[in-house]
Amino acid sequence: MFLRCLVMLVACGLLAGCGGPPPAPPSLRIALVSKAKGDPYFAACEQGAREAARELGVQLYCESPLEKELLAQVELVDNLVNRGMDVIAIAPRDSMGMAPALKRAKQNGVKVITFDSDADEKRSERAWFVRPVSDEALARSLVELMARLGGGQLRTVIVSGTTPMAGEQVWIREMRNVIAAKHPLMQVVNIKRVEDDPSAAYRAMEELLQGDRQIRGVFTLTPSALPAAAGAVQSGGFKDTVHVTGVCLPSLARPYVDSGVVRAFLMWNPVDLGYLTVQVAKHLADGKLSPGAKEISAGRLGNRSVRGSEVVLGDLIEVHAGNVKQFSF
Repeated sequence: MFLRCLVMLVACGLLAGCGGPPPAPPSLRIALVSKAKGDPYFAACEQGAREAARELGVQLYCESPLEKELLAQVELVDNLVNRGMDVIAIAPRDSMGMAPALKRAKQNGVKVITFDSDADEKRSERAWFVRPVSDEALARSLVELMARLGGGQLRTVIVSGTTPMAGEQVWIREMRNVIAAKHPLMQVVNIKRVEDDPSAAYRAMEELLQGDRQIRGVFTLTPSALPAAAGAVQSGGFKDTVHVTGVCLPSLARPYVDSGVVRAFLMWNPVDLGYLTVQVAKHLADGKLSPGAKEISAGRLGNRSVRGSEVVLGDLIEVHAGNVKQFSF
């Protein structure tokens, strides 16, 4: 009896070992790292990233540094490496400053991509950059929109962050090129750096407009700068003389669009950017995205173009009174 039971147990064990389903492979672990906690722009990116993660069956960890400092983001990346991430997708606060941490991550076997803003490609050794839109396209669209709003002979200022990202510096250079080629009578008389803090940014814009009453156009290059500029224009009584446009989130700009202070501005869809970033991370981890690729299949977004080591979302949206309420971000 004992022998028969033993034979049956061994047989069951063999059957289980040979005929049962193989153990499921561990799920791909992707970390999406934004620049700051509580930023509505990156909250929208996370929304799209989670959508893609569900579709692709990967584990997604959305992480944000608690402080708006480079060191906090560096420490977060080091921690994610220790937690065993397969891919880190990051929007670097500083192109050069984040490079050593990203290189360390790669040396520890983690695949690294950037999104929204890039790290220095050579020093960071990141694999891919998921770019919202080409620098040339954004610069051209901003200048043409300002010319359409106020004409081609405006005295303008450009407003960016206190520590402008590498992308913003390129945008400014490209905007100057477009102005020189297409609207030579348009002037950029100042480049104003404003803080992320809304009150400080508002005061800086108020001083700028009061100090130069000949300003007729304001380009804003960060989502937080446009509400500050528009608020200063509105409270200072410049609504009918100063045109404000730039890059912003519809949720932040809506009050000024509704009041007529901002007639139009530009944006890409951050939900789509987050979605595309996770698609790229999955392709990279699966070995399906290699140097020399010309396009990538990205789920509901269809095919997206690849330029060098960059995957480009590429869709700019002009937001105005007729469509501003359609957007949830």
